[in-house]
Amino acid sequence: MQVTLRCQGCEESTQNALAATVGIMKSLIGHFDLDPNRVFDIVLECFELQPDNCVFLDLIPIFPKSHASQILGFKFQYYQRMEVNHHVSLGLYQLTALLVKEDFIDLDSIYPHLLPKDDEAFELYNSFSSKRLDEFFCDMAYRLIKFGKINLAATGKDLMENEKQGDVTIDLFTAIDLESEAVTVRASELENNQTFGLLTGFLSVNDWYHAHILFDRLSPLNPAEHIQICNKLFRYISIRIIS
Repeated sequence: MQVTLRCQGCEESTQNALAATVGIMKSLIGHFDLDPNRVFDIVLECFELQPDNCVFLDLIPIFPKSHASQILGFKFQYYQRMEVNHHVSLGLYQLTALLVKEDFIDLDSIYPHLLPKDDEAFELYNSFSSKRLDEFFCDMAYRLIKFGKINLAATGKDLMENEKQGDVTIDLFTAIDLESEAVTVRASELENNQTFGLLTGFLSVNDWYHAHILFDRLSPLNPAEHIQICNKLFRYISIRIIS
C-alpha cells in the first residue's frame, strides 16, 4: 500500500484514479483487518515525503478528522523525548501547516501538542532579554570609564568646554556585535521551538491567515528576529507582490 501511494503521481490524479486508490485502500484495511490509525499514519508519512502529490488531499478525508490531530501530536511528542537527538523536520511542519490550511485539522487542536508552552517560552525570553540588556549596559559603562572622565562637580558649561571629541562615545559596532551574538544564540531556539517551526510551515505553504495568528500569539518572543523566519516572510511577500 505504501508503495502504491508513493508511486501515485499528481498527474495521474484523475477522478477515476482517485476513486480507485480510495477503493483499494478501503479494501486493504477491511481484508487484512488493518488498524485505520496506522494506515492513516502511513498516509501522512507519505504525504510528508511528497508534499506536492495532490492525491493525498483526497485520501485524508476518508479518515476521521479528529484522528489527524492526535497522530500529528504523537509525532511532535516523539521529538520532545530526551533520548531523541534530532529535531522536527521542515516536512512535518509543512504537512501540519497544509492540513490546517486545508481545514483538515484546527490550529487549536494541534497547538497544545507543541513545545515549549507559550508561558514558559515568554519567561525564558524575558530572562534572555534582561541578560542581554545587562551585558550591553555593562559594556557601555566600561567604555565610558575607559574613554571618558566625568567630573561630578562640573557644570554643564564646563563639560562642554572640556569635552574632547572621542572622550565619551557609544560604540555602534559593539552594539551590532552584541546583537549579532544574540541572534546566533537564539538560532538554537528555533530548532527546539516547535511553535516557531509551525510558523515557518505556514509561511512555506503560503498560509498568511494562520501565520498572522501565530505572529500575534508569539509577538512577545519577537519571532521575526530569526533569520529563517524572516527569509520565509520575505519569500511570501515576494510571491504576493508578483501575484
